[in-house]
Amino acid sequence: MKIFDCHTHTRHSPDANEPVAAICEAAIAQGLAGVCITDHCEMHTYLQDGYRESIKSSVLETLRAQKKYSGYIRVLTGVEMGQPMQNQKDCEDLFAIHPFDVILCSVHNIQGYEDFYYLDYTRHDGDKLLESYFDEMYRSVLWGKFDILTHITYPLRYMPGYTANWERHREALDAILKALAQQGKALEVNTSGLRQSIGETLPPLWMVKRFVQLGGELITLGSDAHRGKDVAFGFAQGLALIQKAGGRYLAHFEKRKPVLEKIVF
Repeated sequence: MKIFDCHTHTRHSPDANEPVAAICEAAIAQGLAGVCITDHCEMHTYLQDGYRESIKSSVLETLRAQKKYSGYIRVLTGVEMGQPMQNQKDCEDLFAIHPFDVILCSVHNIQGYEDFYYLDYTRHDGDKLLESYFDEMYRSVLWGKFDILTHITYPLRYMPGYTANWERHREALDAILKALAQQGKALEVNTSGLRQSIGETLPPLWMVKRFVQLGGELITLGSDAHRGKDVAFGFAQGLALIQKAGGRYLAHFEKRKPVLEKIVF
């Protein structure tokens, strides 16, 4: 079956330093049918941190890679749009940069806080943070100007020793997953956790299963690779998880339209 890595980063993201070509060549070596270049664009600091220019550069380098690797692999243009609810005005400017193949939506920090990566969790109530996080994510889904909702358990990457009270958050999660399904948006199975201390996909199996139960059909795989060596990491496990959750298809996006591939082993 044709598998696409729908979430990768290059030197045009502030936390990565490899060129688009390195990601493409790694994807070819992994036998992928396609790869989406989705560099970071944090909307709450869109202009002050230069994301407008970095995404322009990312798109130009990706378009060159499309020509270079034509016949070997599909190279798709994308962006990871972070915190759109914190700066909806400039989202329209972002969308005008290029007719992307795919737009990812993420929440890396909640209003008034740093990225979850930087927080001191001895000073915060984890469940209260998650309540605010899921509220912002729900509002992002209702807004809906994206294709794939990414790593919905993102904060847990950085909360060592913390066990979420999922019963407390079940209603909020159901609201997010149901709205995602109803709007025809995709849920990402992000495999980065399999190479990190969290040791599981983001989200885990039971959340993916719940998405399917609530009518969700579009599910994508994303490695969240920031280096070529991490492209498609954990994809065999991620694909098996999607099938176990009841998913029948693996999705990717081209020109903002979902393309479905029946899951077969």
